[in-house]
Amino acid sequence: MSSSLLAGVSGLSAAQDLLDVVGNNLANLNTTGFKSQTPLFSDLLYQTLSPASASSNGSGTNPIQVGYGTLTSTIDTNFSQGALTTTGNPLDAAIQGQGFFVANDGTQDLYTRAGAFSIDANGYLVDPATGYLIQRTGTVGEASAVNPGFQTPGDDNIRIPLGTGIPAKATTNITLAGNLSAQASGPLAQTLTSASPFQTSSGPATTSTLLNSLADNISPYQTGDSLVLQGTTTAGTAVNATLPVNSSTTLGDLINAINTDFPGSTASLDSNGNLIIQANTTGPSQLKVAISDSAGDQGKSNWNNHVLQTTTVGADGTTVNTAIQIYDTQGTPHTLSLTFQKQANNTWNLTASIPPADGTMINGTVTGITFGPNGSFSGVNGSGSISFALNGLPTPQTVSLNFGSPGGFNGLTQFGGGSSAAATAQDGYAAGTLSSVSITQDGTINGLFTNGQTFPLAQLAIATFVNVQGLSRVGQNYYQETIDSGLPFISGGQTGSAGSIQGGALESSNVDVSKQFTQLITGQQAYEVNARSISINNQVIQDLVNIIR
Repeated sequence: MSSSLLAGVSGLSAAQDLLDVVGNNLANLNTTGFKSQTPLFSDLLYQTLSPASASSNGSGTNPIQVGYGTLTSTIDTNFSQGALTTTGNPLDAAIQGQGFFVANDGTQDLYTRAGAFSIDANGYLVDPATGYLIQRTGTVGEASAVNPGFQTPGDDNIRIPLGTGIPAKATTNITLAGNLSAQASGPLAQTLTSASPFQTSSGPATTSTLLNSLADNISPYQTGDSLVLQGTTTAGTAVNATLPVNSSTTLGDLINAINTDFPGSTASLDSNGNLIIQANTTGPSQLKVAISDSAGDQGKSNWNNHVLQTTTVGADGTTVNTAIQIYDTQGTPHTLSLTFQKQANNTWNLTASIPPADGTMINGTVTGITFGPNGSFSGVNGSGSISFALNGLPTPQTVSLNFGSPGGFNGLTQFGGGSSAAATAQDGYAAGTLSSVSITQDGTINGLFTNGQTFPLAQLAIATFVNVQGLSRVGQNYYQETIDSGLPFISGGQTGSAGSIQGGALESSNVDVSKQFTQLITGQQAYEVNARSISINNQVIQDLVNIIR
């Protein structure tokens, strides 16, 4: 009889535990990062009234046992993912995965899913509810050859020094990308060509052909005659020269005279008898040549049939312009202008310039920017860098130009269509101060500076455990490691099962209200049933006492 009474009492105790757990779950419905709990029950020891036995005929009897009730064997934690809620606070962080943030209370590390952080008076990232210092992992944020230092090596506390300045950095590299049109025209040399070829009775004239043998000769030239050569040189200098001629003067003599009187150009006769005069250099030209007989000559030819016409207009190669803002050692911005100019098929040059008021170029030309037949960048002549002297600064500044990988398409290319080549990036910046932060998915806290630069400040430490059910709750959203949980494995986000970090968000409680109310009803019924069991046992005892009386 006492066992049934004790069983009822144990049932009441177990039901009370269930109600306590459900009440705690519901109370933490809005607690950031809270994980609901579920009690599990098991039966107690049994009193064996009759053990199992066997008989001679092979049959037997089952044991007869009376139980002593139930107990709460364990209370499991439901570590399922809670919903993420955007807060807009850049210091808030939520974990999408199985990891825990790490905080230090001054003596030990504790672990939490609540990522509502703030910055204390000393500039450290803390849990504002407790003042515990949030911990970091790795060397992110420590000084390096590339980035300034914000964290102290050996100190895992995270320092976020809002308002801290970073010095200016001079531009040393510029990245170029985009297309230089394969259809762009290259530089052209001015070319003059006779309106019709010079002929003889037997075919095209040659340089050894006598002027008197030309088909257009009207009357033969004699000693004392001359030809007039007029026009302008490629540089625009006026020419008005005479060439003495006679019966032995050849077409080659005329060509030699043109080459002498019109420097900067070359006259020649092609196989068809066409007189061709071409400027020796490409680009705009004022080259003009006219041939005529002098007044009073006895000899005469129909030079109007061979007027020298401009068949190719001299022009520079197609240019493509771009510009980018660069910085000197003091963080002062300057505009660097870059001009690509086509030199030949698959070959371009680049010319750089800065405003005269800012300084002077020392080496502003990169030559031999070449491309392969498939349009990929091939290489450049020399180092591919430029240099300039800026007013007020003692040391010239050198900037390397990155045109892309040889044989690749990750920088400049040369395909048909339009040109889009541009300077897309540079590594300099002005001085700035830390104004805000953002948190990436791997837990890196990036500092946003007023000069537009972003530098990593630290990486949040994320802890994972072999047995999360072995963690001990210590209140205020924290867990403590135990022998059963095992030691924590510390890493950044997106490593193993640690999960990814969502900046500007918090994880909500994972309490399922409908499930909790169901358990609440179950607990209430269990309590009532066990209370009734005790009441009946009490009545039985009372009846027994009355019999004795």
